Amino acid sequence: MMTLTLLFCQCSENVNIAFKQIDSLIADRQFSKLAKDFNSCNSISNINDTALFVTNLAGYFMGVVQYNGQTPFVNISLVCSQMTNSSSSPYDNLMTFFKKVIFGRCTLLARSRFLNVKYKFRLNNDVI
Repeated sequence: MMTLTLLFCQCSENVNIAFKQIDSLIADRQFSKLAKDFNSCNSISNINDTALFVTNLAGYFMGVVQYNGQTPFVNISLVCSQMTNSSSSPYDNLMTFFKKVIFGRCTLLARSRFLNVKYKFRLNNDVI
């Protein structure tokens, strides 16, 4: 059984490994794989979309650290229990955890789609 300190060290390392794999997939221009793996509603191949995709993923982890334990689904222990699952790779653990967080729905992980939805919403409400 891992001590809490070892668990958190392994968790941090696995998050780092997962994000390095994401960086590698971006460098290899494997945007469709990332969009599929993380349930994006749209393409993330545009540079702004790619940046927002990574920012949104990282933002979740920043929120967990900042708001640890303030709600049942936002705590470091929950994240680390998923990220230290030794039966899967750190990347697969991150992908699985993120899909649980968004409840399996597609997400607006990219800038252009978000701006289009925002613009349409504003037009439908006569706010221009």
